[in-house]
Amino acid sequence: MLVRDSSLIALLLILSPIFCAHVASAYQENCLADVIRAVDARLHKRADASGWSYNGATGPADWPGTCQTGTQQSPINIVGESILSPQAPLEFHWSSTLSSVNYTNNGHTVVATVPKDDSSYVLKNNIKYKLLQFHFHNPSEHRFEDFATALEAHFVHASDAGELLVVGVLLDPNPKIAVQSTSPEFKKGFLDVVSDEYKIPKKGGSVLIGTAECPLSLNSVVGLFGGDLESEFHVYNGSLTTPPCTEGVRWHVYKNVVGIPTDKLYPIQKVLPFSSRETQPWGGRLGISEAGFSNSTASSHLSASSADAMNVVSSSEAGFNMATVVISTVGAFVGGVAVAVIGAVLWKRKGHAHESVKTEVVAP
Repeated sequence: MLVRDSSLIALLLILSPIFCAHVASAYQENCLADVIRAVDARLHKRADASGWSYNGATGPADWPGTCQTGTQQSPINIVGESILSPQAPLEFHWSSTLSSVNYTNNGHTVVATVPKDDSSYVLKNNIKYKLLQFHFHNPSEHRFEDFATALEAHFVHASDAGELLVVGVLLDPNPKIAVQSTSPEFKKGFLDVVSDEYKIPKKGGSVLIGTAECPLSLNSVVGLFGGDLESEFHVYNGSLTTPPCTEGVRWHVYKNVVGIPTDKLYPIQKVLPFSSRETQPWGGRLGISEAGFSNSTASSHLSASSADAMNVVSSSEAGFNMATVVISTVGAFVGGVAVAVIGAVLWKRKGHAHESVKTEVVAP
């Protein structure tokens, strides 16, 4: 079984670069990761005591209830300009000096629980949403123009009536797609605290972060959002991205990818190998026009360099290289054959998936 699994993955790795050759260089890593993930989900059938995971028999395809039947699920792929209009701005009241924050690795993510006596909250339409916790997903769950980033932070809030509002921030070290922050407060007050490799807990562990000398500053994150908070977020009605996938969550996804240094990214990824649900269909949700999310519309949050990196090409651009078309066509054909062959092998082995090889990936 080990030999066959290794051979299958080896074949995939050989053919995937051909299939992904037409993807912009800055995002070939995303393409390869997506293809490999499709095989990994079938090869590994591991679960934990909670009954769900991110792969195998307890992966997203088998999550129960609303996760399968819901019509307003999250995350989504954000294409073009997707702010609902009109929108009341978010008013942030996040603390700048938090200490003794419980930081826990629950096997699915690393989550920082805000102390109950902290007064951090956001205000939306005169409704107060108290900040409960924030956590990370590797890679990002939301996507911009079909592309995921290295990490996504979710700041979870709840009103007194139990309504949920989540602020999503995508992070990536690639300067071609991420806005690099020069704020010393953000680095020292947030990144240095949450990504301290000596303090990030391993699975099942818990530590306290934030000290009197180096407190956790959530307010430093707000400083990244700019002044016009009415137009800085993609806003839509969605759900929790983990079971039970409860709907009715008001999502606010920051429009810009925030830069994170590699040395701050790696410690989090090291304890959080994979924790991302695939994007979900729009499902005709109220207030969102699918016609407004055409691939021909360049996202306003993209800089010129980011648009080049994402291969967003307008119809007015001349000199389109025919070689690119040939490479893309051949790559897609070869990739399709590879996927078909791999799919046939996996289908044949379906009844023996529980015998799959051991892996270094720690299933949540």
